[in-house]
Amino acid sequence: MGKNHRHKKNLKADKAKVHLKQSKTKFLPKGQNVTNTAFKVKPIILPEQLKAKSSDIPLSRRKLDAKDLLTRLKHYNENIRHSACEELADVMKIHSNELISQHLAQIIVSISSLMQDKEQKVRKAAAKAVHVILEVTPEDKLQPFYNCFLTNLKCAMTNIDRNIQEGSLTFLDCFLKQKSELICSYRDSILPEVFSLFSKLQSSSGLDRKLTLNLGSKMTSVTWRINIMSRLLQLLPKVDEGDMSGDANGNHNLYEATKSHIFPIYKYEFGRGLAATADCFGIHHNDAEANNALNFQIMSFVPLLYQTFIEVLPEKKSSKSSDEYTALSEEAAAVLTCVISTLYVLWKYYSKTEEYENLKEVLLKPEARRFLSHLLSNFPYCKSGSTMFKKSKSQIIPNMTTDDKCTKENLMIAYIYFSLATTCKLQKDMKSELQMVTSFVNRMLLTRKDLNKTEGKLLVEFLKLCFIDNTTKLKKFGIDLRTIIDNTIIFYTHSTTSEWVQRELFAILLHIANVPTLNKSAQYNSFVMTLPSMLCKTKVSDVTVDSLLQFSKFGHESFQQAFTKRFQKILGNLRSLVINVTKPSLINTEESVKRKIVYIFYFFKTLDPILEDINKFCDVEPTCIYSCYFREMLNIRSGLPSRD
Repeated sequence: MGKNHRHKKNLKADKAKVHLKQSKTKFLPKGQNVTNTAFKVKPIILPEQLKAKSSDIPLSRRKLDAKDLLTRLKHYNENIRHSACEELADVMKIHSNELISQHLAQIIVSISSLMQDKEQKVRKAAAKAVHVILEVTPEDKLQPFYNCFLTNLKCAMTNIDRNIQEGSLTFLDCFLKQKSELICSYRDSILPEVFSLFSKLQSSSGLDRKLTLNLGSKMTSVTWRINIMSRLLQLLPKVDEGDMSGDANGNHNLYEATKSHIFPIYKYEFGRGLAATADCFGIHHNDAEANNALNFQIMSFVPLLYQTFIEVLPEKKSSKSSDEYTALSEEAAAVLTCVISTLYVLWKYYSKTEEYENLKEVLLKPEARRFLSHLLSNFPYCKSGSTMFKKSKSQIIPNMTTDDKCTKENLMIAYIYFSLATTCKLQKDMKSELQMVTSFVNRMLLTRKDLNKTEGKLLVEFLKLCFIDNTTKLKKFGIDLRTIIDNTIIFYTHSTTSEWVQRELFAILLHIANVPTLNKSAQYNSFVMTLPSMLCKTKVSDVTVDSLLQFSKFGHESFQQAFTKRFQKILGNLRSLVINVTKPSLINTEESVKRKIVYIFYFFKTLDPILEDINKFCDVEPTCIYSCYFREMLNIRSGLPSRD
């Protein structure tokens, strides 16, 4: 290749440049041209977290104190936030008193903000930390910061991210398990957000709602609604449980006047009740406007229950017999539990308030009648043997019933329908539906010998509704109450239910003695003849004695004849009879119960058949307290006119 002489051209170009004149080098004076080797050392400042921690400060497993953990909760790295939540939960379990007294406000603010974290594992760790905080923190110290929890919880429920909405139920579970009374006091502010999880307003101006689909999630819409309804059921007002409250023995909290001459007027329960109506700033939650808004929200929510159940309900079976159960899948049975339990709680609660009529109107609307028609056409219900939902059973509903016959749900349906029928005008199709419900109750009384606490309570409520409150109305509807009474006696005689259920059934059966149209059956007379055996046992309760005394006042002939025949055995058992006072008070003591046992015989028409036995007992046992009560009873009767 030819040369283009580029190198020579470059040399000529360099020579053509303007060259600056170089100055001569000037050296430093002698003595100043020596290199200075002296240097200064700055102190090394260690970061705060690298310092040795004091042994008095609570530390995590990685030697981090509370301030370090709170800083890490706000870190941009998800793994650091996750580990900080776990370590904070561990430290709270061990050093709860120190952290509560010094850092409770900062901990609650930082942890509650993680309810809306984008990462699922961070939210799960934060939920565990919230569970520990609620478990170890006293309610009085938690109350001032509770609004911080609720604000973030409501924001998580209404978050645009579906995963954060689903995670909010985990945090809600923490409050329902640990501080259910506290969160229920804020019910009016949390319920609208719960409603919005699976429904939305049809218009911005009204309160009517419609169901929404759970799109973009691994859970089906039905499962998602079950999860929400199961939590909603725990947020609704608690219904009165009557005598079932108290400890395991049925005893109530009482103040013993014998231990002190001072009675505490201002009690802790009273103060806590006042605190429940106001937040830390003194603003009342339960004012009239808030209650009205909440009631409207609940009434607009009830139709959604109808739609949810009709979605999973099998088609009507026109040829279905009254003895045949309708089999439901695990998912459908869970929907039935949530829907019927919610309606039952609302019915029981609003029956004691001014909103009772509004609830009846909601249950009598055309869509409600359509729901009841579907409900009763397939009644009663049971679970199918399918196992397709067993893997996700814990997701479906936390307290899912294990009874394959769905006894609790069927009894709730019976109670609600009978209550509704007795408080409104009888319609054409109600009569056949009432007969269907009656058939189920009779069959259950004859076949079931064991009921749990909830099922027994529902059965007692249903029987009270029939025999105490609405006897005349039900007879007009063509209900055979005598058959129900006979079957109740069989159930009472052979069942193995709890002592409370036995006492309540006994009280119902004794009440029937004062109803002439119901106490004439042979089965009932046989039951009356067994009553003296109550005083021949080794132990008797004050409730039983009160019932027997009340029964004696009715003057039932079979009752008096039965006690007269077994009077000698009763006298022989009095000295060893143990009195169980379930409701102790100043006027209800063991001695007063013994007096009532004697005064059962005071209301007899005549004491001639047993008078000789009474006198003989008083002569043989002059120091016995029963002898004193017998003499007292005879003296009172001797001053009264003849009962013939």
